[in-house]
Amino acid sequence: MIKSRPRLLTAAAALLILSLTFTLLLRFTALHIQYRNSLVSSYASAAGAIKQRIESAGSIGNDMRHPADPEQILLRAKELIQKKTAGENSISVSLAFPDGRIIHSSNSLMRDTRIPEPAVFAETGSTGKPDSQFQTIRSGSSYHVILPLHMRENRKNALIVISFDEKELHSLQTRIMLEETKTLFCIFAIMILAVCCLLIGKMMRHNTVAVKKQILILFLLIGISQILFFTRGIIGYKTYREGVRRNQAEIFALLSKEERDSLPAVSSRSSSFLSETNTKSEKDAVSDSLTALLICLLFSLEMLIFTFCFTEKRDAGPENGPAVPYGFIRPAAFLFFFGMDICISFLPLHTETLYEPLFGLPEQVVTGLPISVKTCCAALSFLIAGIWADRSGWYPPFFCGLFLSAAGLFYARVAPDAFHFILSCGLIGLGYGLYVMAAQSFLIFCTDENSKSQGFACFFAGIYAGSICGGATGAMLAENLGYRPVFFIGALILFSIIPYSLFFMRDAFRTDHRGEVHPSAHQVSLKQFFVFLSDRNVLSIFLFCSIPANMAMMGFIDYFSPVYLNRIGRSQSDIGRILMLYGFCIIFIGPVISRYADASENKKLYAAASGIVGSLGCIIFYFKGGLGIFIIAILLLGISQSFAFFSQNTYVLNLKAGRALGAGKSIAVFRSASRLGQISGPILIGWLIAVSGIQKGIAWFGCIYLFCIVLFLLLSKKE
Repeated sequence: MIKSRPRLLTAAAALLILSLTFTLLLRFTALHIQYRNSLVSSYASAAGAIKQRIESAGSIGNDMRHPADPEQILLRAKELIQKKTAGENSISVSLAFPDGRIIHSSNSLMRDTRIPEPAVFAETGSTGKPDSQFQTIRSGSSYHVILPLHMRENRKNALIVISFDEKELHSLQTRIMLEETKTLFCIFAIMILAVCCLLIGKMMRHNTVAVKKQILILFLLIGISQILFFTRGIIGYKTYREGVRRNQAEIFALLSKEERDSLPAVSSRSSSFLSETNTKSEKDAVSDSLTALLICLLFSLEMLIFTFCFTEKRDAGPENGPAVPYGFIRPAAFLFFFGMDICISFLPLHTETLYEPLFGLPEQVVTGLPISVKTCCAALSFLIAGIWADRSGWYPPFFCGLFLSAAGLFYARVAPDAFHFILSCGLIGLGYGLYVMAAQSFLIFCTDENSKSQGFACFFAGIYAGSICGGATGAMLAENLGYRPVFFIGALILFSIIPYSLFFMRDAFRTDHRGEVHPSAHQVSLKQFFVFLSDRNVLSIFLFCSIPANMAMMGFIDYFSPVYLNRIGRSQSDIGRILMLYGFCIIFIGPVISRYADASENKKLYAAASGIVGSLGCIIFYFKGGLGIFIIAILLLGISQSFAFFSQNTYVLNLKAGRALGAGKSIAVFRSASRLGQISGPILIGWLIAVSGIQKGIAWFGCIYLFCIVLFLLLSKKE
């Protein structure tokens, strides 16, 4: 337990500074998205007013060259927008052909130029309501808000374009961030005062407070500070949105030639348009803030656990424990998977942007190749890492894995085409395998029989927390910065583990433990490998349970999910948030089901049940698609995967072949061979999508998965 109250105060202050700094950085990312969307929606509302004005007049002909005073309408719109939104002179309002060529503009320099990337709208007619489906295109430092016009025969034969410079957004964000920083300093001062009161008070007066209670107290304080900070941010954003809504209504009414006495009750059409744009913006803002808050709480918890682990080691002294506590691997695992999974929500989407015909393969297959190559290289490096760590200790492959993974992310950042991007993913996979195996070797070296299970539980907790935080943070960053910079940020996070390891884990850099890391009992000969896999039950669960489950994990989660959600129009932040559901299923549902599976005598039933649940998550796409169906599917896959691997491993260990080979050897062989599913999953699902379409393709995969489970039940025999 922690005996020094000054040390506790120092630790609490350091934790508050670190966690709130991270909170501020993440809040800035969320702010950029929120206020950019808010600014865009206000301009989209103005575009909607112009749209209503022109459509109701019906004054633009098919050639779009003879509207009634187009320049006057556009100049009036620009004047009102600048007046009501305090916009800069960089704002321009234009009319363009569907191909992006600008015909009329409030900025004479923009006439006869083109929108950098023409917007594509579905050829559907007007429903009588103003069309709130607008698009935003960014080109360099400029943004273009585009809304289609419905004129003759309900065809979109014109575009309204409102352009503005990025400096407007920066000016708005700078002002808001100054207010947020002041709020953060006030909260920090209050929390430090609260910690001091606790130290002086009865609870901390005696040196008998358990470490867990101290962790809980500090985590509650940090959590409260973050909740207060984000709550203040949401309230401030809603206040800002109220002002924007008022300005939108005024602009809409004035451009529609409605009397000011009717404000704020503008026409029903304008009210409908304003309601749609504002509601979406506010929902996105709340979602982004809650996601950022959850990430910050997980990050703070990880840092809190590390702080107490370090402080406990200092209090206990080196003679009372191992040279390095096994808990020191948890922050390293958290940061590693934070950096690795920072791109998980858009990996296939980025591949699509780089796609060129490759080896005569369909585009859907090529976009799945980076995931497959990454997994294949990871499987190969697992074997290399085992031999290397056995001969030289855990730390050479540990640092080599860090370097290769970070280098692969840098390579992905600059990859000019799909081929180079696939190579970069292979490099990432090589580093991943080396790092993960070396980290587990560290745990074996720094734990004994009484603490080994706790060490691995600590390691995997860091993995899951890092993966959840990394995926969601990467999605928000990608929506803000684009795909390429996120790879660079991931590489920097991985490089940050090197100084951490050199400072906190250096006492474990010893080479006199050869043979302890990978005992000979875990070495498997080629003959033992084939004898084990030739057993009927082992072969059945391997081919018909394990491989399909691994296919579903990599194919559905890593490949299909980002592609499908992107196709149905979800933002990158939404993709990251939705994928978090899968991680939470693994963390919270898995341990509950695993307890029941562990107590049951019929392990085969649980192994089959996991496959049935997972297959249903894919099959439901045959009947219907959409976000609601996808959320149901991701929950079913999460529940399935949460106990799939545990039930499969337990089933194998209870088999005669598993007992004959030995627990360690059986699991090592079984898990290594099962990686074939992870490698082939994205390729198979990509091929099915190319042949049958995105929804039916995943549904057919679900049918194949279910058929494999039926074969497993029929072919495996009772022992």
